[in-house]
Amino acid sequence: MKIFWLASYPISDLVPELKIKNGFHGHPGSWVSNLAKKIAEDSEIELHIIISSAHIPYSQSLRKFNINFHVVKYSMPFTNKGFPNYFPFDSLTWYFGFIRKALKILKRHHIDLIHAHGVEKGYSLLAYFSKTKSVTSIQGSLKSIFPIEPSLKALSQIPIEKFCLRKNSIFGCRTQWDKQLVLSSNPRASVYYMPEMINPVFFEKSWKGTESNDIVYVGSIIRRKGVETLILALSILSKEFPNLKVTFIGSYNSKYKNTLCEKARNLGVEDKVIFLGPKSSEEISSKLVDSLIFVLPSMIENSPNGLAEAMAMGVPCIASNVGGIPSIIEDTKNGLLFEVNNHNDLAEKILRIVKNKPLGSRIGENAKITSLRRNYPDFVLKETIKVYRSILNASKD
Repeated sequence: MKIFWLASYPISDLVPELKIKNGFHGHPGSWVSNLAKKIAEDSEIELHIIISSAHIPYSQSLRKFNINFHVVKYSMPFTNKGFPNYFPFDSLTWYFGFIRKALKILKRHHIDLIHAHGVEKGYSLLAYFSKTKSVTSIQGSLKSIFPIEPSLKALSQIPIEKFCLRKNSIFGCRTQWDKQLVLSSNPRASVYYMPEMINPVFFEKSWKGTESNDIVYVGSIIRRKGVETLILALSILSKEFPNLKVTFIGSYNSKYKNTLCEKARNLGVEDKVIFLGPKSSEEISSKLVDSLIFVLPSMIENSPNGLAEAMAMGVPCIASNVGGIPSIIEDTKNGLLFEVNNHNDLAEKILRIVKNKPLGSRIGENAKITSLRRNYPDFVLKETIKVYRSILNASKD
């Protein structure tokens, strides 16, 4: 079975075999790479991955991890740089240059199935134009993000997202939210459940932070992730529990970080807000082991990695009741949900765990059980291959 993935695979994982531009530093850890390497262990599958990148001097093909990679150089004309958000030439042109190059690669192979990852870039669009049997797995939706964080990039991508949802016929979803996203645009679409694999390291450690004062957030430090709501909640809690602190793990823009630090300073909690920057999976798991609570206060989410990782370790988790999160957390059973953007409700939910350690332990244990059933590598591998075979068998009928 020859499977072609169209995905944002982390190209830094391919160095030194892949020649990249000087000064580019990517993060090697990703659920995409974890699942790809696991699938490549199946002797009956020949896995190819097409990746678009502006960070290489020229297009390259290579074999690594028993996977065939085709990395297509795709950058701004004349500049050889990436596509800036203020002028998203890629989405404005419907990824014409990338699709033209990638179609040449696809035409050289007899392909059984294409798996496009996400509708936020040009991969699902490429799947459609390939005229090959394909499935598009949903990651997020720029249409949903745009009202919260408007940008020209999102605005120019929304018509492509709508086109892909309408024109493609087979989709992989993980939550009720993304399933409804698909079916509201394309009622006749075939929708398969395709769970997300997380790094095995998160199943190898178990939470032991009952005496901790550290509330941890993992993810990009951006406005739509609701990080300001968490700082506001901390300012309420610190009056009764002055030892509580919040640790933010993830990449950030220096300007926005300064805004958050100023907000924390005005609220009197500047010394209780810590920014660690991006960390490896091993470093994140080591931090989560001794945390008090994991909090995800996002304004919009589908199936967030950070939440799945914390749940896999049995960390008590609190998240906003929005998007796909209610498909992941069953309130008061394997986590707590709070009203989105409501820092008072968030503070109250944190307080419940601070004052009731048995509650935190119970929902943490249930979270670990949930994650084992949903995100464990062997289970996700089995479900993914089962979907591939189901699609191919259906096409024979």
